[in-house]
Amino acid sequence: MQDSIGDQIQPQIDDIKCNYHPSSQQPTTVHHFHEYGLNSKAQPDYIIDDEPWRPFRTRRNFEFASIALTQSLNENTVDTLLELTYGAVGRDPSRGALTLQSYKEMMNIWKLAANKMPGFTQHSISDVYKGKVLSYDVWRHPVWDWVMKLVQDPCLAPHFEWNAKQLFKFDGKSWIRFRNDIVTGDLWWEIQSTLPNDGKPFILIIYADKTRLSTFETAKGYPVIARVGNLNINICNGEGPGGGFMVGWLPIIEELAPEKGKTKWTNHKATIYHLAMGVILEDIIAHFHTGFAVKCGDGVQQSLYSCVPIKSADYEEDCVMTLTRGTGSYCPCPICLVPEDKLAIHDTTYPLRTQATMKKCILFAAHNILTRQVDHAGYILLKCMQHYINLLSYTSPHAPLGVPPYAPFGYSDPQSPSGSALTAHAWWTNFKNIAPQILLIDHLKQVSDFIWDEIDVLNASKKLVAPTPAPEDEDAEDDDVIASPSGHYSLGSHDKPITLADVEANHQGDAAFEWFRLRLVEFLNRELDVERRPGHRYLQNPGDQLTKIHPGKYLTVNYESTVDWQEDTDLLQCNPKFQGAPQYDHVIIKTARPTTLGTDIVAQLLMIFTITVNQATYDIALVHLLD
Repeated sequence: MQDSIGDQIQPQIDDIKCNYHPSSQQPTTVHHFHEYGLNSKAQPDYIIDDEPWRPFRTRRNFEFASIALTQSLNENTVDTLLELTYGAVGRDPSRGALTLQSYKEMMNIWKLAANKMPGFTQHSISDVYKGKVLSYDVWRHPVWDWVMKLVQDPCLAPHFEWNAKQLFKFDGKSWIRFRNDIVTGDLWWEIQSTLPNDGKPFILIIYADKTRLSTFETAKGYPVIARVGNLNINICNGEGPGGGFMVGWLPIIEELAPEKGKTKWTNHKATIYHLAMGVILEDIIAHFHTGFAVKCGDGVQQSLYSCVPIKSADYEEDCVMTLTRGTGSYCPCPICLVPEDKLAIHDTTYPLRTQATMKKCILFAAHNILTRQVDHAGYILLKCMQHYINLLSYTSPHAPLGVPPYAPFGYSDPQSPSGSALTAHAWWTNFKNIAPQILLIDHLKQVSDFIWDEIDVLNASKKLVAPTPAPEDEDAEDDDVIASPSGHYSLGSHDKPITLADVEANHQGDAAFEWFRLRLVEFLNRELDVERRPGHRYLQNPGDQLTKIHPGKYLTVNYESTVDWQEDTDLLQCNPKFQGAPQYDHVIIKTARPTTLGTDIVAQLLMIFTITVNQATYDIALVHLLD
């Protein structure tokens, strides 16, 4: 349902209304909840490359080289594997044979493949310090080329957002605004209001972090990562095409003992930092004010104005970029918040930089760090402090507060750009002059991602024209996944059927499984509708020790997220040996009728299984109540 006005049609509970920025000339739309989030954008036509793996001779050659690159296989390992697998065809002959003969041949082909995308270039910057010219090297990847490649990529075209919008959910009385992405926030709306009517913001998110590349900090790196805020949040904060991209490598300015802490030296470091960032962003800075017209991947021409509304950094970089303190900042005094232009006035008292001020911020910072998974004790501490402070993030839903969910950048993730630098330093460098070696490997990984993206497009095009396979035997049992009739959940990774007697025998001494067979019969008789059972009778025989159940190891649950009001999915483990250790996840159960514990009960999964009684199959979970 769409309504050009938005309020003329009587809305239903949970309807979603979307107001677009006036300059977009898009009408307000109202969708029923089950329609919201469905992608209605037309898929663009792709230019299919029949051999995207070139210059590799065969697709299998590229796949082997990609694995060797991402897994950091050394020369001896690659040569040994090639000696064992040379000429291999595998199960799919269409991928060609593995014809690579050596590590050197593989790396020579990678250097040819590197031309598919612009690489890093070295630049020199300098500043005069105490009469001496100090020079530093900065590496940059052409940001403009990367931006144009993303904007003109037909695969990414359906995932771009060009207009700010405001989202509202109808609660039965009024429209309640919520934010689920940067495009639904106020900042984007304000930026677009300053642009010409046909102008669209191109949001760049830049972050830099000095990274320790070795255990004893003898080697450090300073990567600069960029992301595009116009892309879907899962793509923007993910890896691969459209995700985080290393656009530069800042110089490491070693601290000179005699100069450490001096104002001039601090100013020198800040100057070098700004000069380096200027070099990295120089090819995009010109478009901040003039904009640029480009034909996007969907064939529509847009007038884009690049901007960097979000610059994420750690403390040292953040102080330099935002000038929160120190020379050049609005309040340079490290003791109090006196403005720079009033430093000479000594008869006025200004607020001090106190520990109490920091305490106001640290709780909100800790909320993002002390998560249940990372530090359980710290998380419990934050929950306890809820009783002493007005911490709304624990007492109210995210959406009404207007807090959009942003996935963490993940500096230490081995698959993130920064994490990739640590891996490259450890496995791909000779520990001397490391910057060009690390950046070469990062560039090759980006090229590999680009080729894989092209292969995905090729595979998708083949599926569209492939004949529909003949149906298999209907009597064949699918032991992999059993879905519920409603589609709300599915059980997966089933073990072989076992008897109820086996269940009790396997869990002797476990109080949760005492009288398991009898309790199961009682549960079925109590919870199931007798009138709808085959034969209209109570269940008695399932208590037989020989009755079999079909245990599962994971549970996939689709649910309505109260953060962005879209369908989300959780994969819950109920596995005695998941990656070498037991894992029994926790759930929140919503009961059909009120109980002594309420309608929402926290529990731990102990066992999930299916059982067939009187030709009817039921999915059941044994849980341990925690409330």
